[in-house]
Amino acid sequence: MKTRWVLGALAATTIASTMAACSGDDTAATTPSDGGSSDGTTSEGGTGQEAGVDATPDGAVAKGSADIQILTLSDWHGQLDPISETDSTGTTQTYGGISVLSTLFKQEKANNPNTLVFTGGDEFGATPTLSSVFDDKPAVAGLNFLGLTADTFGNHNFDHGTDFLKARIGEANYKFVSTNLKNVTTELGAAVVTPYLMLSVGQADPKVKVAVLGITNPDAPSLVFPGVLKTIVVEDPVVSANKTAAQARSAGADVVIALTHMGATAKDPNNGPSGPIIDYAKVLTGVDIVVGDHTDLAVNGTFGTALVVENRSKGRTYARIQLKVTAGAVVSKSATIIEPLAVQTAFLTGCDAARCTCPTTACPATYTCVAGGACQKAVVMPDPAGEAILTPLRNQLQAKFDVKIGTISTLFVRDSSQAERLQEVPIGDLVADAILDRYKMEGAQIAFTNGGGIRQPLPSSYAPADLTLHRVGGSYNQTPPYDLMLGDVYNVLPFGNLSVVRKITGQVLWQALEFSVFNEPARFGGFLQIAGFKYTYSIGAAPGSRIQSVTLVDGTANGTPILNDQTQYTLVTNDFTNVGGDGYAMLKETVTSPSRDVLADILLAYIQAKTPIVVPTAGRITQVP
Repeated sequence: MKTRWVLGALAATTIASTMAACSGDDTAATTPSDGGSSDGTTSEGGTGQEAGVDATPDGAVAKGSADIQILTLSDWHGQLDPISETDSTGTTQTYGGISVLSTLFKQEKANNPNTLVFTGGDEFGATPTLSSVFDDKPAVAGLNFLGLTADTFGNHNFDHGTDFLKARIGEANYKFVSTNLKNVTTELGAAVVTPYLMLSVGQADPKVKVAVLGITNPDAPSLVFPGVLKTIVVEDPVVSANKTAAQARSAGADVVIALTHMGATAKDPNNGPSGPIIDYAKVLTGVDIVVGDHTDLAVNGTFGTALVVENRSKGRTYARIQLKVTAGAVVSKSATIIEPLAVQTAFLTGCDAARCTCPTTACPATYTCVAGGACQKAVVMPDPAGEAILTPLRNQLQAKFDVKIGTISTLFVRDSSQAERLQEVPIGDLVADAILDRYKMEGAQIAFTNGGGIRQPLPSSYAPADLTLHRVGGSYNQTPPYDLMLGDVYNVLPFGNLSVVRKITGQVLWQALEFSVFNEPARFGGFLQIAGFKYTYSIGAAPGSRIQSVTLVDGTANGTPILNDQTQYTLVTNDFTNVGGDGYAMLKETVTSPSRDVLADILLAYIQAKTPIVVPTAGRITQVP
């Protein structure tokens, strides 16, 4: 369901040649292959048979000892470039990206050669243009470069079907392991390791046996386009993990690690994490470490008997897990969440009512004056080998996407709070306004689109070459109004979803809105961002009875009530939601309405026609007691 770009073939050649040039780099030292790797880590599939088991003279199996280090990323989504966050003081900090992560990971591996690197799915899918335009080959190449050891499958890995996913698996130097997907090798091939991956870790024999499980989120079928999984069935993650952990222990595993595409979704009253990953860990048996993914909340704690670690998304943080194993027994385990701070940028204050900039006022020590009058300092120097991978891709991308399409009055936030999954937000209003505006001449009255389909703010993390542009983060001029580029649009809406124009009754609309707010106060990727109507709801009411009023915005003084009845309205939505994606079963049609235009193309045309873009009219979704 994604727009395919002609740059893909050229990018594949670029990636292959760049990686060949960097093949002597030691960052891939911990990536297991069919044979092994230079750090003493070897791997094999979870067949229940373990080769090379050491034994003592009396016949007892010798157990290994090692201090093992595990580096983890979560919900990475091909974030090859750094990401930036700006606080209320105007200070912008830039995090991650493969070049900065490579520098840090090299240091980590130098400190401990017994290092494994994991993530828990969605390493590609819903990616920025630097990866998505090239069919996500760069995302895989980036993780090859970072030395990923193993991964599992998240729902976004299936965004473009099993053939697409199988091709990406074939490009990976790391292993994909799956524990709870039935028929996974039928659809994705024998390269997928099932039901666990056994690694031998250590510098001396006997080595420590580490079993790795791969758990896909149980709600994945509702989060992908219907039918895209083909014959793959997601089985119970608890039953699958507990059964497989026992098998791995019987096969000699000293340590069991579960890579799970589940995460924390909220904080409890004591500010502790809560959500699927916490509930899951509490009922596991025989699992030492659970690596979380799928959401954007950091977790570091023990739940049940497992150490649970989840990072902020897109390389915003990574985790260092320290695991001490003595004679086959886990003696201690702990984790540290690390912010890979690449660049810190600050505007000077205190000169007058307006913000002061350099060189009018000198930068503090350790800061340098850069384009836009900002003072900037590098915290971690990027690995030049990482930049060598990205530069040719950026050059190709800039030729197509470094095109200014308009300006925007302020930053339309899509941040770690993922507010678009919980409430009305300006960027959600903008996207909904755009798709409604496209079809008004055809009689469209209302529009909605799922918040989970909106993946970046405006301006996005897209990095144009021209540093004189007004942008957020990096070395750009960071004063509004901001310049919008063609690349921004495809970062915000990366899935290639298509619009659908159809009829909907007031009754079905009410049902859809009830479902949209059903999970509150928890975030929900299916939360609908809307245009052309407004509604009120009570979070204090029971789920299923929360919608209080729905009103069509039709030019009359107070609007026309939309009743919970059979009156029909013309709706614009996206093809994923329209066929029941995110659980919207009430929207399924007996005969599915035809798909129309690419959502990203619609947003592009809207920005070009309406620039300068200002904050849309709010008040569409109102919470009442």
